[in-house]
Order: sequence, then structure tokens, then C-alpha cells
Amino acid sequence: MIPATIVAVEGPDKVGKATQSKMLVDSLEASGYKAICVEVPIKSAFTYRIIYAMLKSGSAKRFPNLFQFVQFMNKFTFQVFKLWWMRFVYHYIVFDRWKTSTNIYGKVTNVSSWAAGIIDSLLRGADVTLVLLGKNFNKGDGDSYESDSRLQERVAKLYALVSLVDDDAVAIDNRGDREIVHKRIINLLRSRNML
Repeated sequence: MIPATIVAVEGPDKVGKATQSKMLVDSLEASGYKAICVEVPIKSAFTYRIIYAMLKSGSAKRFPNLFQFVQFMNKFTFQVFKLWWMRFVYHYIVFDRWKTSTNIYGKVTNVSSWAAGIIDSLLRGADVTLVLLGKNFNKGDGDSYESDSRLQERVAKLYALVSLVDDDAVAIDNRGDREIVHKRIINLLRSRNML
């Protein structure tokens, strides 16, 4: 079996990543493919509770290097113990966040560049990264990252830049009905011969 195509759905907080990731997996399965949605951070990893405790308490922003390390360990553990074999079980693996979020949030929160470089070199990239840009669907206060509008503005700008300079990253306008956004994603994947 050919290794799975890895699709990462990325973007600032509350732009519809979870919704579009799940819709994409449903659409792929309806077309006869074996597909799975992987929500990041990985809930089964021991670091999951630490990540959300740090986000809720605000310590993620106070200790960005530590927080980035915990996030990295969450992803790296999954990559080492699950992703390698999943690539030979599924046709598509759709990540609701993956490597690009590590880079973007690391830059915005001033994670040391040497640490960011090591993390970047150890995480496997996606075959295509779909960057949702546009409307924020935040319906109230969230964690210390989600509720920081200045941080989210900086994150959005960096995601937009990534979609311009990275050949494997493509901006998707998230404005409009979720079905319209989903069609944009399907059309993009078809145009890249990934469907």
C-alpha cells in the first residue's frame, strides 16, 4: 500500500479547523478512501492535560519555551508511536493542526530560535497544509491564547505569510457557509492531484 497522504488543516484559533478537518474525512470516506482525523494536541498522550492546564492558567505565555517543548513532546510521541504505522493503514491522515502551528506559535511567543529549529527538524511535515484564513468564529473567552486578540492577529499574519512562501501550504478563505469552504478544500486537493 502507498503511504497515506498527510493533510494538515491549520490557521489561527477559532477559524473552523476542527469542522473542516472532520468534513474532509467524512467526504474522503464517502468516496471510498480510508481516512482518519487526528486532533492536535493528541488526547491520548500524557502531555495533553499539561498543555491545557498551561493554556488555562496563562503559564503557556509566561513560559513559552517550556510550553513549546510540551507541545512538541505531544506531537513527537504520536509521530514515533502511531503515525509511522498509520501511514500504511489509511489513504489519508487529516490533522487538525500539526507542524506549522508549532512554528507559528513559537515565533509569536518568542520561543528561542535554536529550540524552534530542533523541533522543526524532528517533526514530519504534511504533504499539503491547508491554511484557513478569514473570519474568526470565537463566541466568547477561551484559553490564554484564544482570548489574546493581539496574539491572534500576529498568528493570522504569519499564517498568511506561510501560505505565500511555502509551496506545500495553501490559503483557504474560510468565509461563507461551511459547505462552501469544504468545496474550496476539495477543489484545491483535486487541483493538486491529491484526490
